[in-house]
Amino acid sequence: MNLSKTDARMVLDRDGINISEKIGNLKERLADTAEGTLEKSVNVLALGAIGKNVSDDTEFIRQAVTKALTYKVESNKVGGSTYYTGNGTVKIPAGIYGISSTVTVPKGVNIDMREAIFVAVPADKTIDCFNMELNAFRNNHLGGTFVGFNRAIAVSTNNRNTSKINFDGISTFSCQTGIDTISFEFSRSTLLTVKNFLSVNTNQFIKAHCDMTHLTDGWINHTGYNGASIYNKGYTKIDNVVFVPAPTQKGARPRWIDNYSVDGEALGERGIKLEHCRFGGEEGSMPLVFNYAKADTNPDNGYCATVIDIDNCILFSSSTVDSAVIVLFDIPNRISIKNSSGIHNLSKGLVTCDSSFDSKLITTSRFISISIDSSAKGSTSFPLMDDDLHRFLMTDDTPYNAFRQTFKDGKFFKRYKAVSSDESKAKVTFKIKTQTSSASGIDQENQGVAFLASISSAIVGSYGYKAQSLYLITVTGGHDRSSVKKRLNYGLIASHAGGASFDTQADITSVHWGKDYTGNKDADLSSKEENVTIVFNGNISSSVTILPLHGIDNYS
Repeated sequence: MNLSKTDARMVLDRDGINISEKIGNLKERLADTAEGTLEKSVNVLALGAIGKNVSDDTEFIRQAVTKALTYKVESNKVGGSTYYTGNGTVKIPAGIYGISSTVTVPKGVNIDMREAIFVAVPADKTIDCFNMELNAFRNNHLGGTFVGFNRAIAVSTNNRNTSKINFDGISTFSCQTGIDTISFEFSRSTLLTVKNFLSVNTNQFIKAHCDMTHLTDGWINHTGYNGASIYNKGYTKIDNVVFVPAPTQKGARPRWIDNYSVDGEALGERGIKLEHCRFGGEEGSMPLVFNYAKADTNPDNGYCATVIDIDNCILFSSSTVDSAVIVLFDIPNRISIKNSSGIHNLSKGLVTCDSSFDSKLITTSRFISISIDSSAKGSTSFPLMDDDLHRFLMTDDTPYNAFRQTFKDGKFFKRYKAVSSDESKAKVTFKIKTQTSSASGIDQENQGVAFLASISSAIVGSYGYKAQSLYLITVTGGHDRSSVKKRLNYGLIASHAGGASFDTQADITSVHWGKDYTGNKDADLSSKEENVTIVFNGNISSSVTILPLHGIDNYS
C-alpha cells in the first residue's frame, strides 16, 4: 500500500495518537528543558572571557553575574513575604582569570568555580575579588583558587532568618585575607561552612563573626607574620585541619587564632572549639590562641559563656617567645584542654598571661574555670600555667572547685610551709575572700566559712619527731553593738605529741587577720583585709595543710 506525504502525517500509533504530533511535542519538551537548564547558569566563556592568564576577565565575570541574577530558580512565599529567593549560577570553567577590580555578587547568585584560578592584577594584596557584603543568604559556592588579593571573598548578610553559606574547595595563595565575614552585626544568625579548603602564604585565612562557623577538612599555612591565621569573634568549630607554621618574621608574635568576644551582646556561647587538629612544629611552632574574650559572670545574661575547648589535638607550641598553648590578654569563662598530645618544652606552661594582663584583678568566680586532664600536662619540668591561674583550675585529680572564691590560692587543699622568726614560734599566712551578704537588714561578712588546719610542727632539737594537731577554724559574723564584725575562731579537734620524748605539742597560739605574728581576731565591716595568719608552736621545718569544709561558693 502506497501512502502520500499527507497520509504519512496521519499515521497513528497503537494507542491511536498521531505519531507526527507526538514527535513534535517531544521536540518542544526537549527544547524547553534545554532552555530551562541554560537559563539557570551563565558560562563566562560564552560572554567573552578568555581564562588564559593573558587578559583581564573582570568585566566578563561581572556581566555573567548580572545575567545570572535574572534567572530566577525558585521562591517560597511565607506569611505574605518572600522568604527565600534563589537565582542563577555563574559557571567559571578551568582557566586563569585576571581580576583588576572587585566583582559584586548579589544575593542568590552562586558561583561554580571548581577549576578556576583568579589572579589579582596587580597581585599586590590591594584588590578584593568577590564582594558579597549584605548579599549572602543561602549560597553554595564551589571551588575557586585566589592569588594575590587583599580579600578573596567578603561575605555577610542582613537577613537573620535561616542564613546558610557554604564554601566547598576554596584555596587562597599569597592573600591578605581569604574569607572576611565583615562584622557580627551583619553575620549573626548565620551558619558558615568552609570545607575542603587550602590556605598557603595567606596571612589571615578567615575573619569569622558568625553565630556558627565550621571549618573542616583543610590545610592552613602560617606566614610567620605578627598576627593570627584565624580571627574569631563569633563561635567557630574547627576539626580535621592541619596547621603548618613558617619561620617567625623578625619581631613578630605569630599565633594561630585570635579569639574575641562581642562586647555588649548576650547571645549565647561564643569562642573556639578545636577537635582532631594537628598544630605542627615545622619551621618553629607557635601558640594556638591569643585570647581577648572576656568572661561573662552575670547570671542575668543567661550565662553567655566565652570558651576555648581543645580536644584530641596534636599541639606544638614551644618555639616562639610566647612558649604556651594559650596566651591570655583577658580570661574567658572556660578553658578546656583534654585528650591532646605533643605538648613539651613549654617554658610558660599551657596557659599564661600576657604582660599587659594582670589576672589578679579578676575575681574568682564559679563562672570561670580551667580544665586540663592529665594527658595534656606535658613535661613536669615546666609549669602547668601561671601561679595565679591555679585558683581557676579544675583537673581530673583536683576536681573540687566549690571553695575557690573563698580560698584565693584556688586549690581544694594546700600545704603551706611555715616561716619562723625564732625557734619556738612559726606562722603561715593565706588569703580568703570576704563577701558581704544581707541578713535581716544587717550586713554580715563571711558567714559560714569553715576549714580544717592540719599542723605538722617541728621543735628545735627534735627534728624528725614532729607533733601533729588538727584544728577547726571558722569565720563567723556578729554584732558588738557598735558595728558588724567578722570573727576568726579556732578549736582543737585532736593533738598528738611529738619530739624526742613525746613531750611537745603542735598548739595554735593565735589565729588573726593580717600577716604579722600578732593581730586581731575581729575585723570591721569596712575592712578589706583578706590575709589570715595562724601562729603555732614550731619552727621553719613546720607546715600547715588547709582543707576547706564550707566557703563562699555562690552555688544555689
